[in-house]
Amino acid sequence: MTLVMFDMDGTLIDTQALITEHMATTFVGAGLDAPSPAASRRVIGLSLPVAPARLAHTDDPVLIDKLVEDYRSHYRASVLTHSDREGLFPGALEALQRLRQWDGMRLGIATGKGLNGVHRITGNHNIADYFVTLQTLDHNPSKPHPGMLLRAMAETGRCRMRR
Repeated sequence: MTLVMFDMDGTLIDTQALITEHMATTFVGAGLDAPSPAASRRVIGLSLPVAPARLAHTDDPVLIDKLVEDYRSHYRASVLTHSDREGLFPGALEALQRLRQWDGMRLGIATGKGLNGVHRITGNHNIADYFVTLQTLDHNPSKPHPGMLLRAMAETGRCRMRR
Protein backbone atom coordinates (compact mmCIF):
# COMPACT_ATOMS: atom_id res chain seq x y z
CA MET A 1 0.00 0.00 0.00
CA THR A 2 1.14 3.55 -0.80
CA LEU A 3 0.15 6.60 1.21
CA VAL A 4 0.12 9.99 -0.56
CA MET A 5 -0.32 13.03 1.66
CA PHE A 6 -1.62 16.42 0.52
CA ASP A 7 -1.52 19.85 2.08
CA MET A 8 -4.64 21.94 1.55
CA ASP A 9 -3.75 25.63 1.17
CA GLY A 10 -1.66 26.15 -1.94
CA THR A 11 -1.75 22.47 -2.91
CA LEU A 12 -5.35 21.26 -3.23
CA ILE A 13 -7.16 24.54 -2.70
CA ASP A 14 -6.31 27.95 -4.11
CA THR A 15 -6.50 30.23 -1.10
CA GLN A 16 -3.51 32.47 -1.77
CA ALA A 17 -5.59 35.58 -2.50
CA LEU A 18 -7.87 34.88 0.45
CA ILE A 19 -5.01 34.36 2.91
CA THR A 20 -2.98 37.36 1.75
CA GLU A 21 -6.08 39.58 1.86
CA HIS A 22 -6.98 38.55 5.40
CA MET A 23 -3.41 38.76 6.70
CA ALA A 24 -3.21 42.34 5.40
CA THR A 25 -6.58 43.27 6.94
CA THR A 26 -5.61 41.66 10.25
CA PHE A 27 -2.26 43.41 10.50
CA VAL A 28 -3.63 46.84 9.55
CA GLY A 29 -6.45 46.37 12.07
CA ALA A 30 -3.83 45.73 14.76
CA GLY A 31 -1.96 48.92 13.84
CA LEU A 32 0.85 47.06 12.06
CA ASP A 33 2.16 47.34 8.53
CA ALA A 34 0.46 44.87 6.25
CA PRO A 35 2.77 42.05 5.17
CA SER A 36 3.44 41.95 1.46
CA PRO A 37 1.50 39.35 -0.53
CA ALA A 38 4.80 37.55 -1.17
CA ALA A 39 5.55 37.38 2.57
CA SER A 40 2.05 36.10 3.30
CA ARG A 41 2.38 33.45 0.59
CA ARG A 42 5.62 32.21 2.19
CA VAL A 43 3.78 31.28 5.41
CA ILE A 44 0.90 29.47 3.70
CA GLY A 45 0.74 25.96 5.11
CA LEU A 46 1.98 26.99 8.54
CA SER A 47 -0.50 26.95 11.36
CA LEU A 48 -2.02 29.74 13.28
CA PRO A 49 -0.36 31.13 15.43
CA VAL A 50 2.98 30.32 13.74
CA ALA A 51 2.24 32.17 10.48
CA PRO A 52 1.26 35.58 11.90
CA ALA A 53 4.05 35.39 14.50
CA ARG A 54 6.59 34.94 11.71
CA LEU A 55 5.08 37.73 9.66
CA ALA A 56 5.08 40.10 12.65
CA HIS A 57 8.57 38.96 13.76
CA THR A 58 7.31 38.60 17.31
CA ASP A 59 6.96 36.11 20.11
CA ASP A 60 4.62 38.38 22.11
CA PRO A 61 1.77 36.00 23.07
CA VAL A 62 -0.77 38.83 23.52
CA LEU A 63 -0.12 40.24 20.05
CA ILE A 64 -0.05 36.78 18.48
CA ASP A 65 -3.37 35.85 20.12
CA LYS A 66 -4.95 39.08 18.84
CA LEU A 67 -3.68 38.48 15.30
CA VAL A 68 -4.91 34.88 15.33
CA GLU A 69 -8.35 35.82 16.66
CA ASP A 70 -8.79 38.66 14.17
CA TYR A 71 -7.52 36.60 11.23
CA ARG A 72 -9.91 33.75 12.05
CA SER A 73 -12.79 36.19 12.30
CA HIS A 74 -12.04 37.74 8.89
CA TYR A 75 -11.47 34.36 7.25
CA ARG A 76 -14.62 32.73 8.66
CA ALA A 77 -16.82 35.68 7.70
CA SER A 78 -15.43 35.55 4.18
CA VAL A 79 -15.96 31.82 3.56
CA LEU A 80 -19.42 31.87 5.13
CA THR A 81 -20.58 34.44 2.61
CA HIS A 82 -18.45 33.26 -0.34
CA SER A 83 -17.74 29.50 -0.11
CA ASP A 84 -16.32 29.58 -3.64
CA ARG A 85 -13.24 31.40 -2.28
CA GLU A 86 -11.79 28.03 -1.23
CA GLY A 87 -11.84 26.47 -4.67
CA LEU A 88 -9.84 23.45 -5.77
CA PHE A 89 -6.95 24.15 -8.09
CA PRO A 90 -7.65 23.24 -11.72
CA GLY A 91 -6.88 19.55 -12.17
CA ALA A 92 -6.82 18.75 -8.44
CA LEU A 93 -10.08 16.81 -8.48
CA GLU A 94 -9.02 14.82 -11.53
CA ALA A 95 -5.67 13.99 -9.92
CA LEU A 96 -7.39 12.79 -6.73
CA GLN A 97 -9.81 10.69 -8.77
CA ARG A 98 -6.96 9.03 -10.69
CA LEU A 99 -4.88 8.33 -7.60
CA ARG A 100 -7.87 6.93 -5.78
CA GLN A 101 -8.38 4.32 -8.53
CA TRP A 102 -4.92 2.78 -8.17
CA ASP A 103 -4.79 -0.47 -6.24
CA GLY A 104 -3.15 -0.04 -2.88
CA MET A 105 -3.24 3.77 -3.02
CA ARG A 106 -4.38 5.65 0.07
CA LEU A 107 -4.72 9.44 0.31
CA GLY A 108 -4.40 11.71 3.30
CA ILE A 109 -4.26 15.36 4.31
CA ALA A 110 -1.68 17.12 6.50
CA THR A 111 -2.57 20.78 6.93
CA GLY A 112 -2.20 23.80 9.13
CA LYS A 113 -5.98 24.19 9.01
CA GLY A 114 -8.15 22.98 11.84
CA LEU A 115 -10.27 19.87 11.48
CA ASN A 116 -13.50 21.90 11.16
CA GLY A 117 -12.04 23.75 8.16
CA VAL A 118 -10.89 20.50 6.57
CA HIS A 119 -14.36 19.00 6.97
CA ARG A 120 -15.97 22.16 5.53
CA ILE A 121 -13.73 22.18 2.45
CA THR A 122 -13.79 18.45 1.73
CA GLY A 123 -17.57 18.50 2.17
CA ASN A 124 -18.02 21.51 -0.13
CA HIS A 125 -16.06 19.69 -2.84
CA ASN A 126 -17.49 16.20 -2.18
CA ILE A 127 -14.05 14.71 -1.60
CA ALA A 128 -14.26 13.77 2.09
CA ASP A 129 -14.33 10.04 1.36
CA TYR A 130 -11.14 10.27 -0.73
CA PHE A 131 -8.97 10.56 2.39
CA VAL A 132 -8.20 7.84 4.94
CA THR A 133 -6.32 10.12 7.34
CA LEU A 134 -6.73 13.79 8.22
CA GLN A 135 -3.87 15.37 10.14
CA THR A 136 -4.48 18.85 11.52
CA LEU A 137 -3.35 21.09 14.33
CA ASP A 138 -6.06 19.69 16.53
CA HIS A 139 -3.80 16.73 17.42
CA ASN A 140 -0.36 17.55 15.99
CA PRO A 141 2.41 20.13 16.23
CA SER A 142 2.61 22.73 13.48
CA LYS A 143 4.50 22.06 10.30
CA PRO A 144 7.34 21.83 9.52
CA HIS A 145 7.46 19.40 12.46
CA PRO A 146 7.07 15.87 11.01
CA GLY A 147 4.41 14.85 13.54
CA MET A 148 1.50 15.00 11.08
CA LEU A 149 3.23 12.69 8.62
CA LEU A 150 4.44 10.30 11.29
CA ARG A 151 0.95 10.05 12.77
CA ALA A 152 -0.60 9.49 9.32
CA MET A 153 1.87 6.71 8.57
CA ALA A 154 1.24 5.09 11.94
CA GLU A 155 -2.55 5.32 11.51
CA THR A 156 -2.43 3.70 8.08
CA GLY A 157 0.21 1.10 8.88
CA ARG A 158 2.77 2.71 6.60
CA CYS A 159 5.45 2.77 9.28
CA ARG A 160 6.17 1.61 12.75
CA MET A 161 7.01 4.17 15.36
CA ARG A 162 10.29 3.44 17.14
CA ARG A 163 11.32 4.65 20.51
